[in-house]
Amino acid sequence: MTKQNKTLEYFQPYVAVVPSNIAFLKYWGKSDEALQWPANDSLSMTLSDLHTKTKAQVSEIPEHQVRLNDQEVFREDKVGQKIFKHLDYLAEQLQTREKLIIESSNSFPTGCGIASSASGLGALTLAAVAAWTASPSLEVLASKGFSMDRLIQWARIGSGSACRSLYGGVVHWHRGSCEKEQTVNQAFDESHWPLMDSVVLFSDAEKSVGSTEAHRSAWTSPLFAPRLASLNSRRDAMLQAIEDKNMKFLGPLIEQETLEMHGVIMSATPSVHYFGAETGKFLAWLRERRTALDLDVYFTLDAGPNVHLIYENHLHERVMQLLQETVDSSRILSDHMGAGPVLTVEEV
Repeated sequence: MTKQNKTLEYFQPYVAVVPSNIAFLKYWGKSDEALQWPANDSLSMTLSDLHTKTKAQVSEIPEHQVRLNDQEVFREDKVGQKIFKHLDYLAEQLQTREKLIIESSNSFPTGCGIASSASGLGALTLAAVAAWTASPSLEVLASKGFSMDRLIQWARIGSGSACRSLYGGVVHWHRGSCEKEQTVNQAFDESHWPLMDSVVLFSDAEKSVGSTEAHRSAWTSPLFAPRLASLNSRRDAMLQAIEDKNMKFLGPLIEQETLEMHGVIMSATPSVHYFGAETGKFLAWLRERRTALDLDVYFTLDAGPNVHLIYENHLHERVMQLLQETVDSSRILSDHMGAGPVLTVEEV
């Protein structure tokens, strides 16, 4: 866009709110890191209140200005490298040299296993593209040729799991037979089966080893090849359980999947331990108490120490009462299955 045809609308702040997601069938290991081609399919539940809010505004400045959680980040920073690299990628796709002022914040702790890169890179993608194209909504983006499928593929380059946060409900990331054939679709919308995700925080510190580094080691684990061989049948079983709204069937599958993924992570070279004794003790306690109470609440973890408890909405009060036995309420973040991202323009 040339200077003479820029309008006030072009310089307005565009705001994207993108929720995190929690994977039931995990994305772990890559067939091609540069192309963000996963080693297997994955299934996830899109959340709602646990989200990233990113504001992007075109400005006639020599370099992007980025603030993350009220802290300025730079191109050479550890966090900044990923952000600026993705902005460079998006600018290349749009063939623009315009710079952006970016303000981004998470409603949850960053980098501790609550998929902040999924919501963060998803929100960065939507807000940046909206600002560069002066598009105040997802519908306007689509009318300009930026379909959700196209935006998903761009977000995926920034962070693989970001592609799953751009749909609501239950989302299926299909690996495909090659990088170009991978697709993402909404398997079930958010109204199909109202589920909750209550996150028990054992640490809000950023991980010492990031997911990107740990992904690279997956192939060195002796457990990885057997895992890949069994995942398609587990995927199909999960999809059937979700279709049937059968938590007694789905719950054990997501727990098996979580423990298997962490087994791969711990048995890889180098070995990484994302959770310790406190998390392990909590999981044992949960299994004992849910049996005693006949309560259908099941756990899953991403690459971090914090535990996601998955259960049906109508059980929320009972689950909160159960957690009061052992967890301070300040360490619990409760959320529900959500409808996906929102894009707006901030009037100035």
